[in-house]
Amino acid sequence: MGSAAAPLVAFAFALIVLIWVMLRVIQRSMNRRRDGTPQQQVDKVKVEMDRKDSRGDRRLKDAPPDVLRWQVEMHETARDLMAELNTKIAIVNSACRLAEVKLRELKSEIQRLEQLQVSLAPAVHSTGKLDSDLASTSHTDSATAPTVEASE
Repeated sequence: MGSAAAPLVAFAFALIVLIWVMLRVIQRSMNRRRDGTPQQQVDKVKVEMDRKDSRGDRRLKDAPPDVLRWQVEMHETARDLMAELNTKIAIVNSACRLAEVKLRELKSEIQRLEQLQVSLAPAVHSTGKLDSDLASTSHTDSATAPTVEASE
């Protein structure tokens, strides 16, 4: 039974492919009739492009070459100015980010110094000197004091 079914399966597959190809051909021919000839399609596209022209370039189509050249130069100038402004904006944004980082660093350093000052506050004597100042003065006094050598 398997060998007798193989030609039927191949025939059915070929028939399905043939029907699909015929349907595609019919669909394309109907689209062509609806859309018109290639020249009519090009004319439709031109009309649509003219309708979509919102920049006012349509008014300048018949303008002298000098006016068109001036318009091109103005567009180039505007593009150059926008590029310069975008560059300057990027620089200012970068500087602001850097300033924010430095500000955070300064605030943390201020907090660290305030904590250090609080921890050193009990070490201040009534004389107004820190223990470390007193230690350094006593260290210098002992350095200048005569030393006694021990004899054996």
